[in-house]
Amino acid sequence: MAERLGDMTTISWVDMASGVFETGKCGWTTGETHFRRSMQVADHCGELKNWGTSMSSLGNLKRVEGLFDQAKVCSDATLAAARDRDIGHSIAWSHNGRLRDLMCLNRLDEARMDCRILHGILNDPTKKGDTNDNSNVVEGYARSLLAIVDGDLATVRAGLNDAVASCAG
Repeated sequence: MAERLGDMTTISWVDMASGVFETGKCGWTTGETHFRRSMQVADHCGELKNWGTSMSSLGNLKRVEGLFDQAKVCSDATLAAARDRDIGHSIAWSHNGRLRDLMCLNRLDEARMDCRILHGILNDPTKKGDTNDNSNVVEGYARSLLAIVDGDLATVRAGLNDAVASCAG
């Protein structure tokens, strides 16, 4: 129906949602096709939220596939777009993605920077509404992993306790 109406914004949203649906049922190639079409249409019509959601979702798909370099490209793109538009929740979510990518790529020095940034966002009372439990969990276990490397058992325990507390509800 959106195609018949020529409603580009809705077309980009439908493709983004279809990509998430396909990814969830392991239709990874089809999901990626939907995400890329959504981004192309969103870029054409200026629907930046659909573009960002599709790019972020494509990054999640690449993580599921174990393609962390490709996932990081998506995280970097969403971070740049979020910073350009000063969208707090997208900045936090992008650092969350980058942190997961960097840890899986064993790029721990870069991961430390993203962990510090995400930790700062999560502990800034003025930005609390820009975050979610997933970011708290990722930051907690990332902080713990990095502390294991450093041999800092107190921080390992604190990070794990924070991650578990985020899941308590």
